[in-house]
Amino acid sequence: MKHICINMTMFSERITGTGYFIKRILKVLQQIDNHNKYTLLFSSSVKEPQEVFGIFAGNFKVKKVPLIKNKICRIAYEQFFMPLEIKNRFDVFYSPVPSVPIFLKLKGTKIISTIHDLTPFRIEGKYGFFQQKYVELITKKAPKVSESIVTVSENSKSDICNELLVDNKKVHVIYNFTEKQSLPDSKKKRNNIFFFVGNIQPGKNIQRMIEAFEAFSLVKEKYELHLLGKIGWKSDGLIKRIESSPRANNIRLLGYVSDDVLDDYYKNSAALLYPSLYEGFGIPPLEAISLGCPIVISDLSSLPEVGGEAAIYVDPYSVESIKSGMLQAIDKEVIAEKFMFYEKQIRKFDSKVQTQRLLALFEQNSIDYYCEYESKS
Repeated sequence: MKHICINMTMFSERITGTGYFIKRILKVLQQIDNHNKYTLLFSSSVKEPQEVFGIFAGNFKVKKVPLIKNKICRIAYEQFFMPLEIKNRFDVFYSPVPSVPIFLKLKGTKIISTIHDLTPFRIEGKYGFFQQKYVELITKKAPKVSESIVTVSENSKSDICNELLVDNKKVHVIYNFTEKQSLPDSKKKRNNIFFFVGNIQPGKNIQRMIEAFEAFSLVKEKYELHLLGKIGWKSDGLIKRIESSPRANNIRLLGYVSDDVLDDYYKNSAALLYPSLYEGFGIPPLEAISLGCPIVISDLSSLPEVGGEAAIYVDPYSVESIKSGMLQAIDKEVIAEKFMFYEKQIRKFDSKVQTQRLLALFEQNSIDYYCEYESKS
């Protein structure tokens, strides 16, 4: 039996991409592992973590740490105080993000960290200057102090190995997954809504998405574009762009929505529009496939890995290409052909297979990695 600590301090009650990744893993872990002990560290800002993250098994315990809003203080806690809480108490420390102690060595505790993608190095302006430097530092240093690195796609693994110079054998792909599944029906009457789900920010390519929708609307007038997600960084210009659009009455900025509302979008909308410039994985396209929704996605980074033959692909840098993808998404013959691949594609992301891969990393006997690392430093 191992005692495993999972760092959940970065999550709030409003779950987004990385939060869904770990929430779904925790659900399956509780089903398949009643042998090991787990302690989950949460920020005190999450009032009911058991309810928010579905924690019910007797061998999973929650521990709350102080709420620290100041970023510098939070980093100090993460790097110098949290290690003292972990040291000599756990066999494994797992973080679903790169945030792991990089200054204080945790001898006797195996560190496993997660690098979802290299967004900090690919998308400019996501963070302020200080936070950007810290995120870059922690992403570069995490592989050096971690015995294993988890990532969420073969594309991200390639990026991490090539750009951060990490040994290929050290990086393990554990795909995102969803347990919801509804077989697609090409004869189903869908509504006239294209939708995007994710943080409203430049890296998601919303500017070109709006321009493509405007061009599409010159051909098909009765459609709407709904943007679902939290208002993110550098979004003021995007909001002004929406307000000044000649199709402003047909573009709706709806903010964060509940899982039930989101499921309705997947089940009934014309298509998910997701021409992102860079993704480590891309959870919304997978959710769309699992609930039988047509998808129009970028042909870059990890998205072809997620969409397989089930997706309509577009060049995210071309407004005309995105518009063409939207027209294909309302073509019944095109969609009927794409739907033939949905069941095969969703099987690639089996929940138990992916979770068992992580559990195997937890249970793997650790070599004296930290002494080896220290001798090389």
